[in-house]
Amino acid sequence: YIIGGGSQLEMTGDTVINTPASLDAVNITEDKIDNAAAVLAPNDAYVVTGGSHLVKYHKDTIAEISTTPTNGAANGNEKLTYFQLADPSVTALSPVNSNGQRYTYGVANASSDGNKYVWVPSEKVTFSLGDNPSATFADGTNTNKETLAMRGHTIGMAVRANDEVIPSFSTTPISNDASKQFKGWFYRDATGNALPFDPNTTDVLETMNVFAMWEEVPQPIVTPTQPSQPATSVTPKTSDNTNIEYQIGVLLVSLSAVVILLKTRNLVTK
Repeated sequence: YIIGGGSQLEMTGDTVINTPASLDAVNITEDKIDNAAAVLAPNDAYVVTGGSHLVKYHKDTIAEISTTPTNGAANGNEKLTYFQLADPSVTALSPVNSNGQRYTYGVANASSDGNKYVWVPSEKVTFSLGDNPSATFADGTNTNKETLAMRGHTIGMAVRANDEVIPSFSTTPISNDASKQFKGWFYRDATGNALPFDPNTTDVLETMNVFAMWEEVPQPIVTPTQPSQPATSVTPKTSDNTNIEYQIGVLLVSLSAVVILLKTRNLVTK
């Protein structure tokens, strides 16, 4: 416990705090909690800038007692959020303080249960389903989802925030409109441009509104096919036969005229 009158508890470096993380009875007359508590103390009496802290998370409800540390005057004395890291092999963090500056948070050593628990600044991230009224999240719900992320890091770097499970946003939302398909998660920058958001690669630096973007399902292109034609023999057209017969007739008439002319000449000569 930290009592007022100038007392201060500061935890830095690769500190490890282990407790049973079970007791949670905090009031002005009796304090039994597996955590540190600043009682009737100034805001900077309980400071954490490093270490793994296996404690019982307690949401402050009265002004006289606080179990929530700050990150010290150098970092703006900001109230911190309690996270459990997703990967216990991480040895250091670089959270962003309220002044927009990164600072080093050492967490080389795990707590007694093998996990790592840290106190760092946070930001709220809200996920919505965008402009597809038929869509649902993977769990079947369609109301916006809110979670906390370590400021300066990705959502995926932690699995719990203030002892609550951080939802996974790596799964694809579902469209009940067959004409639309999920394109991805996006957010807008300061100029209004839509940028891709990846829970495992996009650092959260401020409060963010992330939305699902949808696109039309591409329609298959159907290529028309020509039906096969049976082989056919080429036969002379009727008009062709008629022309041949006409030409033969003209030729015969001409020959007959020549014969008659010759006979006539012979008769005259005689």
